[in-house]
Amino acid sequence: MGNTRSALGDLHLFSKGGVFTSEQLDEYQDCTFFTKKDILRLYKRFHALNPEKVPGNMQGNQASLVKMTFEEVGRMPELKENPFRRRICEVFSEDGCGNLTFDDFLDMFSVFSEMAPLQLKLKYAFRIYGDLVKNFH
Repeated sequence: MGNTRSALGDLHLFSKGGVFTSEQLDEYQDCTFFTKKDILRLYKRFHALNPEKVPGNMQGNQASLVKMTFEEVGRMPELKENPFRRRICEVFSEDGCGNLTFDDFLDMFSVFSEMAPLQLKLKYAFRIYGDLVKNFH
């Protein structure tokens, strides 16, 4: 069956017990607009950006230490064609340079999710576009 071993490994890697502790998932669920399943799906996307860099176990403080460069994140379909992709990543990155940890990545997707309240979306829209408008005048 060719790649059965790899597929089984992926199932374990992205199962609840393999990546985050249940406490981490609970905390992420409390701090975002996502379900645990959504969070694991976003982790899988984060992991796919650079599988050699992102560990299969993000327990402890790994989620706030491992960073994707702006170039890696900017290749995502949601950002690839967006002329403001660098500014979006800068606003959500802890370092302000556009390099995103998983925590930053999750925050970014949470704010842009359908479930996020309009006030939160507006707050980030002003952070993203506000400086651009100021610099334009």
